[in-house]
Amino acid sequence: MRVEYLHEGSPNCPLLRFYGNNLLDFSTLGRCFKELGSGTLQHVGIHDLPGFEAIGRCTLTARVGQKNKGVSQVGPGQDFEWVLTREGWETVGELTEPFLELRKVHMHQWFAGKDAKFGLEDSRISILLSNSEAGQW
Repeated sequence: MRVEYLHEGSPNCPLLRFYGNNLLDFSTLGRCFKELGSGTLQHVGIHDLPGFEAIGRCTLTARVGQKNKGVSQVGPGQDFEWVLTREGWETVGELTEPFLELRKVHMHQWFAGKDAKFGLEDSRISILLSNSEAGQW
């Protein structure tokens, strides 16, 4: 699975997207979200997960916080932090579950931004999960 930051090029930008079509990667990602929700993990580097590839040195740390803050840029490069409450991570984990089944149809899910199904519509940086090999939505 690729982790990539797109600063511009779409009305949904800036955005972070996770994309690929490997079911094991979706399972790994969903498990991390659920472990953040349960309190088993307090933070995890999404870009460091097995099978994940950071495009353009993009890093994303998912962290449990007191509020659902969404994504913020940390530092001058392409380093980001995604902060949600434990309940927020539980919801994100649930929204990831449909990607765990083998499907021939394209699917995507917005976690933050104007098209989000989760409560981060005001996040300045959108977050997209896509099962497209090219990251389409």
